[in-house]
Amino acid sequence: MRYESFIKDIIYYLESSKKHQIINLAIYGAGKAGLILYNSLLKENSYNILTFFDDSEELQGRLIDGVQIRSPNKIKNFKNKIEKILIAMPSIDIK
Repeated sequence: MRYESFIKDIIYYLESSKKHQIINLAIYGAGKAGLILYNSLLKENSYNILTFFDDSEELQGRLIDGVQIRSPNKIKNFKNKIEKILIAMPSIDIK
């Protein structure tokens, strides 16, 4: 599956860049890829997932395992709290 390869690449990048500390991060994308990424990161015990961001108004305000899904307009509210934002949107169209 495409998601698993994508997630493994992200985990590898994070593992190679961390310095044995808890990293505060957010996940942009609360769909299937975001959930797979979230579950993979939980296994590592090195990440504190503070929030999800998603464009879908239908998802905003919901919770994934107690972590709130917010509008991307709220990213600025987390600028001093989040060290990294991981993008979990494998079908993103880059122009």
